[in-house]
Amino acid sequence: MYAISKNHRGKGYATQAAQGIIKYLFKSTNIEVLDAIVLVHNTPSNRVIQKCGFDYQSIIEIENEKYNYYKLSKRKW
Repeated sequence: MYAISKNHRGKGYATQAAQGIIKYLFKSTNIEVLDAIVLVHNTPSNRVIQKCGFDYQSIIEIENEKYNYYKLSKRKW
């Protein structure tokens, strides 16, 4: 989970931060696959995940909320 104050949204900070975390995890650990879930209606966060190269898998439901479920493999990255 992350949050960006409204005065700083839309400037690419979330995408840049997510890409940094992905790079660290794939280069510095033995993690092979990352999963991400994003509320279906959260368009900006869905865009961040897509820009980072995650592949859409399906819609899942957790506690009566619908989420888009994504995966990113180290091999694809």
